[in-house]
Amino acid sequence: MSVNGLLTAHSFSIINLSANQKQMELEVDFRKQTLAFRELSGKLFTMIDASKIKNLENDFEETQVETILFEGNHRIKVLFMDNRERFLFRSAIGALNSSSKLFSKGGVFEEIKIFCSSFNAGFSEPPELSIWLEKALECEIVVIGMQETKAASWLEKIQQYLNQAELQMITLCTMWKMSICVYVKANLRQYVSNIDTISKPTGIANMIGNKGGVKN
Repeated sequence: MSVNGLLTAHSFSIINLSANQKQMELEVDFRKQTLAFRELSGKLFTMIDASKIKNLENDFEETQVETILFEGNHRIKVLFMDNRERFLFRSAIGALNSSSKLFSKGGVFEEIKIFCSSFNAGFSEPPELSIWLEKALECEIVVIGMQETKAASWLEKIQQYLNQAELQMITLCTMWKMSICVYVKANLRQYVSNIDTISKPTGIANMIGNKGGVKN
């Protein structure tokens, strides 16, 4: 749902594992700052003030499941239709706080460009970066994933290259020879919050980081 091009709410199809595995719609309302669980008939099951959300938990063994923790140690466990929907839900929850300020003060939204790229360097030295990152200079947010790199030398050269567009690193997550980093335009840094990073080794005994993943 949107008003004048401004997203005011978003709904997710879920199974409420805390309510006899009922299939429901979970609506995140940015204007009202609420989470609403509705039965498929449209009947309201429960509505919760977003300010009462304390944390989100997920199990790496159940990647589509999210547990929402509330004040008073209450929790609701939900199953999303796919992992992409779960990530979108996490992003929506992260946006709730900033959206409350925007709606109360009449915020202005602008379209931005995001550059995302992943590169397996094969333990080589950084090349001429314009071949790879020229388009990144036209964007407000840049996300770079790397594998098999000497991270320090690569990150230094990448930052030097991105400096010409006033892009600053805001988060970095590394595990062994894997890394993912996010850069944002200096004038937008103040609007970035709720930064979260996760690394998960899946090598021998799920403990060794030669295999696995990193996420910002």
